[in-house]
Amino acid sequence: MMKRLWSVMLLLSMAASLATAQPKGTASLLGTYTRIQVAVADLPQSMAWYARLGFFPVKGSEKSDSVLTVSDNQTLLTLTTSKVPSPVVVFRNDNLKALYDTLQALGVRVQADLAGPTYRELRLTSPAGIYILVRPSTVEPALAILNGENIMCGRLTELSINVQQFQQELNWWTELGLGITRQGTEPYIFGYVSDGALTLSFHVNKEIPSLALTYFAKDMEQRIDRIKKSGITPIDEIPTADNRIANAIFRSDDGQLIMLFEEAK
Repeated sequence: MMKRLWSVMLLLSMAASLATAQPKGTASLLGTYTRIQVAVADLPQSMAWYARLGFFPVKGSEKSDSVLTVSDNQTLLTLTTSKVPSPVVVFRNDNLKALYDTLQALGVRVQADLAGPTYRELRLTSPAGIYILVRPSTVEPALAILNGENIMCGRLTELSINVQQFQQELNWWTELGLGITRQGTEPYIFGYVSDGALTLSFHVNKEIPSLALTYFAKDMEQRIDRIKKSGITPIDEIPTADNRIANAIFRSDDGQLIMLFEEAK
């Protein structure tokens, strides 16, 4: 189904082994990355799915019949039954008015929701279709200090996505202040940008239709086996050269991709 992800796996494996040598990125004009918002149809069912992949409810976060925030010790996911785009990368910013004016000056299309005389939130979309939400720091909590890794999936390295117009996407993000941490043309055109907290990777003409959470671990074969025994079936398994199932792609009922790859030992 997703065999074109073979070359993605090979490239990302190499990138993961070099991760410690990569620059940390630069601060974004958007503000500070806080979480990812994911639209779901059935909140308890989705929570059960993410729990099997190592996510757990965050104490003190917003929790209702329609919203629940979970974490894997590396990032936060807000699961919501609201009819909104998905997934959405959320930032907090101290001055939405100044940011709005800057985005307008840069020619970036942005939608602003007002709350009285002030901005309630800003919404924009990258050329590749990455949804972004920016909220005031007064209402959007800072990202908790998350040190560790997902007990099931391993180390979250980046959010990956397919792009058609690579240079346009790269330029769009660097114009917003993120730094290029890696790029190349072999085995295909790819690039990474980061603000130090959030890393995005762009892959030309690969079957990654929306932002996929991408994990690596040296013992990924055993991790994938545990996930499968928990009752989750991957939509694709990518064998290693010695025919081990150490790479797999999982997809939630709502379409969110989780990509697991074996890190070079």
